[in-house]
Amino acid sequence: MKITLRKDLLQFAENASSPRVSIYFPTYRLGADVQQNVIRFKNQLRVANQRLEELGFGEDEKEHLLRPLESLRSNDPLWQNQLDGFAAFSAGGEIRHFNLPFTVNESVHVGSDFRFRPLFPWFTEGEKFILLALNLNGIELYEGDRYLIEKVALPESIPASLKEAMQYDEADPAMSFHSGGNAPTHQSHRHGAMFHGDGGEKDVRKDQILRFFREVDRGLHTYLQDKNCPLLTAGVEYLHPIYEEANTYGKLRPENLPGAPENKRLEELHGEAVALLEPQWEKALQEQVERFRNHALAGETGDGKVADQVEALLPAAYQGRVDTLIYHPTAQIWGKFDPQSGEIDPGPRDENGNIDLIELAALHTLKHGGSVHLDGQGVLPSEFAMAAVLRF
Repeated sequence: MKITLRKDLLQFAENASSPRVSIYFPTYRLGADVQQNVIRFKNQLRVANQRLEELGFGEDEKEHLLRPLESLRSNDPLWQNQLDGFAAFSAGGEIRHFNLPFTVNESVHVGSDFRFRPLFPWFTEGEKFILLALNLNGIELYEGDRYLIEKVALPESIPASLKEAMQYDEADPAMSFHSGGNAPTHQSHRHGAMFHGDGGEKDVRKDQILRFFREVDRGLHTYLQDKNCPLLTAGVEYLHPIYEEANTYGKLRPENLPGAPENKRLEELHGEAVALLEPQWEKALQEQVERFRNHALAGETGDGKVADQVEALLPAAYQGRVDTLIYHPTAQIWGKFDPQSGEIDPGPRDENGNIDLIELAALHTLKHGGSVHLDGQGVLPSEFAMAAVLRF
């Protein structure tokens, strides 16, 4: 998921040699147009080769950078199973490439740094969630964000079903359990569960479900303890209040995605979860903007609480002091940064080793666990290219 992608890219950027190549382009998911994916990639490689030539790199240097990327052209499954965008990075004979769940503009960057800015919206930590699909015949667990949702393996300590949790066959031979379906899959399993015994068939009692959900909650404890994000449930209405009673995780949402999750497509579950959480995400961003505004209007941008000038903001990001960074989508500040002295030398774009200082500030913010937000809604005052709320 994105957290792994982010860590991998930050580590790659920290250790990679120069020059570096960054490639982005939109892709097709379905239909005959998927054939355009590899064609677009080939065209971007041609542009990268031309840029390297213009910068004076020889054939051996170009081959060292581009051959690992060229090897992807023959990977048919890669191009036939795309999402909405593609990103690839090359340096020192190593590459990283990613299918993106959002579209990006075509671009090729060759220089002393990678170009990660198109990925920043995907790195927003505050927009993650956990989804627990409640089904007595098969619990399922998902991690998601604004753009993507993925199924994750249940911790081994979690019983997969009520049947497994109760183990009636072993506990009482006179009371055998059966469920109304086969082993669970996302596409098909039923939410009913019945018992047969000497007394006849009857509904599963609430206390049995509660015991099951307490086992689930107990099994999720270690998994959730470092997540710090909302937990949503999806399931038929009577299950959610029972899970609420069993739950000990502090960020369980009171809302439930109604209906049997096994009868919904994963994309549908994702859409419902995002629609439920989006107001919370927007509110959190607005609160940070208001916090910045209040300090800025009071003339407190130099007191260690907020920063709006690159001369103060970039050293703060490098030192791990930035909690939240917000930037305008079109804003660019180019120059050099000396991390030892904290001095900034502004200059023209892509000349004399100049880099995008907003991107550099964002990278250091992410590296130290801060959050980065693209101000796509214009909530930041127009006079600011970027703004930061500081930890200290």
